[in-house]
Amino acid sequence: MHELGRMLRQAREDRGLSVRDVAGAMGYSRSSKGERRVRVIEATGKVTLSRLVKLAEVLDLDWVEIEEVACRLRMIHEGPVGG
Repeated sequence: MHELGRMLRQAREDRGLSVRDVAGAMGYSRSSKGERRVRVIEATGKVTLSRLVKLAEVLDLDWVEIEEVACRLRMIHEGPVGG
């Protein structure tokens, strides 16, 4: 599981929310589509900025923590600057 996805899943579970709860709070009227998207995000960490913003709001996440994870991931994928 991807680090960002793991963080999002942990936040959801810590708040006692189901995948369906999160999908509904994100505005998905068709719960199966929303649930599938949430599961994919949690499994892969791949998410659009607009969905990440919605997830952060629903899960009441700290943007600093999200940015720290994103920076670590960029370092892993791109390597250190000047290297």
